[in-house]
Amino acid sequence: MNLRNLYFTLFLFFSPLLISAQVGHHGQCGTLPNPSETQRLLKNKEFATQFSTNRDVTSYIPLKMHLIANSEGEGRIDHQDVFDAICKLNEEFEALDIQFYLHSDFNNIDNDDLYNLNYPNIPDTVNEAYVSNSVIDAINIFIGNSLSSGNSGFYSPTYDIIYMNQSFVNGEDVILTHELGHYFSIHHTFYGWENTIYDPTEPTPLYIFYGGGFKEVEFVDRATNCETSGDFLCGTPADYILNWHLGCDYTGGAVDPDSVLIDPDEHNHMAYYSFENCLDYQFTDDQEAVIFADYMNRPEIYNVPAPDINSVEETANLLSPIGQEFVESYNVVHFEWEAVPNASFYLIQIARTVASFSIIHEQAFVSSTNYTSTALDANRYYDWRISAFNKSDFCTIEYSEEGLFSTGDELTNTHNIDSSKNFSILSNLISNELFLEFETPTKTDATVFISSINGQFIQENNWLVKGGLNKKTVNIATLSKGIYFCSVKTANGVFTKRFIKI
Repeated sequence: MNLRNLYFTLFLFFSPLLISAQVGHHGQCGTLPNPSETQRLLKNKEFATQFSTNRDVTSYIPLKMHLIANSEGEGRIDHQDVFDAICKLNEEFEALDIQFYLHSDFNNIDNDDLYNLNYPNIPDTVNEAYVSNSVIDAINIFIGNSLSSGNSGFYSPTYDIIYMNQSFVNGEDVILTHELGHYFSIHHTFYGWENTIYDPTEPTPLYIFYGGGFKEVEFVDRATNCETSGDFLCGTPADYILNWHLGCDYTGGAVDPDSVLIDPDEHNHMAYYSFENCLDYQFTDDQEAVIFADYMNRPEIYNVPAPDINSVEETANLLSPIGQEFVESYNVVHFEWEAVPNASFYLIQIARTVASFSIIHEQAFVSSTNYTSTALDANRYYDWRISAFNKSDFCTIEYSEEGLFSTGDELTNTHNIDSSKNFSILSNLISNELFLEFETPTKTDATVFISSINGQFIQENNWLVKGGLNKKTVNIATLSKGIYFCSVKTANGVFTKRFIKI
């Protein structure tokens, strides 16, 4: 070893560069070092050189969005911000011929530990929630309120999920694109410096300590060690900077071990300048190749059938309640509308008429053409409206005409409405069945709705029932544990009771 290398090797053990470890700062990525992810990146890099990753057609990748509120169901991200964030993702990935779409309707989770995440010391209950809520055939993105470290979000290779602070999920920030880069095995451009603050007053070492071992420092000269240092990709220049507040034109004076000034790419998605709202972010060609190679090596999402990409051209026709209809109940109110061609999902918004839709009282994202609200007040006027989407078409939102109605003061979860009476529910936990008994005065059509405690439609059964006492069975084997409402609607009225699946 020559004297220069010996000096820098000894320097590793004494330099203050290795003392300033950071957990995270507001706006920074919280993805932690994981040597296995480097191996995955290198395998993807090799795969990209051996196999064609040319994108002749657009690849569609499903996203499963998990929207987290506190245990009281409060503070969940606004649905519009989620739509805008996916539209922004699709803008950023358009150059890769990758487009994201909704796997299914939003999964609402009410959990204090998930909502305000203790990071990086995550409790087991949170990890269990990742496992129990994640789906296999989509990228799982959990959106909560905050991380205790102050980070904007992170990718967990252990659970293969992305967690985002909702403040950074919108149509402007590109942080979610950054985390998806990690999902597809791409490292930070300054990889290795995540726990070290660069100090321009000290000589730049040949190695830094990171992820449990020593790592080469990348040189400006691309022929020196770009394949084995930094982010292991030669398309990205040397970068040691994780101070995101330094602006979009770095002039901080950092030099490589040969004392050559670095010139980082401030517009790369995997640099921290992406947290600075610079313009025209992009991936390099070799980053794109690795991303697509990783995608090709994920059979659960690779080449899944393309979603319906036909545009939703029509707005929904509201059925009930409309036309200043008076609804006797208030704590259980059923909304219905006609199906819209090409639509897969519907956003329902309910507002008090005094505030109109400038303040949304309640909203939900559902895949059915009905919704049950349990959160309205007695003796109030309300407006409601619907916007229709398919799995890939939600960047332009058009709302239906508004439906005006008023509520009464009648409770419906403990007694009957109109002439339908003697409604009871018994459950058989062994056979996963509900046994319903109710009376109607005449022969009539009946529709049974099962909805979640948040009003999300889950299941529907249609029957022709006789006048008098009716006994019916509903299979609930597919329901997870929790609280639900069972509603029976006939020409004589609607009656509802709550039940618990344990």
